[in-house]
Amino acid sequence: MGKLQSLAAHELCHVIHFQLRGEDNLPDGVERNNYNIGIWRIYEEGFAQYFQNKLLLNEIDSRGKEWILKCNENTKELKRLYLEALQDNDIGVRNFFGDWFQVLGISDAGYLLGSGLIKRLDKKYSIELTAKLSFSDIKDEVLAFLQD
Repeated sequence: MGKLQSLAAHELCHVIHFQLRGEDNLPDGVERNNYNIGIWRIYEEGFAQYFQNKLLLNEIDSRGKEWILKCNENTKELKRLYLEALQDNDIGVRNFFGDWFQVLGISDAGYLLGSGLIKRLDKKYSIELTAKLSFSDIKDEVLAFLQD
């Protein structure tokens, strides 16, 4: 699968999320700080990552099998570090997103973590309900996922 196809599907899933939700950023009234941004980011990027894979009928990401294996082997530690990063007032969760940053030597680890979060939510809710969760529910779900 080509990187352009994956990118187009990922961005389309952001558009779908926005269309279902009616907003594409932290909801009004939610304080913009690194903690809340980190909660929102794993949810928002996870939504796009998870449904990108469903849209393309493919579990293999354009980053390759090795990336998935490395993330999966380190999931517990990545979750712990993400929780820790939520408390970081300077950097926050920035290092989990973007191929120019790394956590445990892994780029883009937040996308795979987020996909796991949304996979869990997809078992509980419809796509529409997942897309429209309140920020309070998103926070509860993210923290439960990261502590699991």
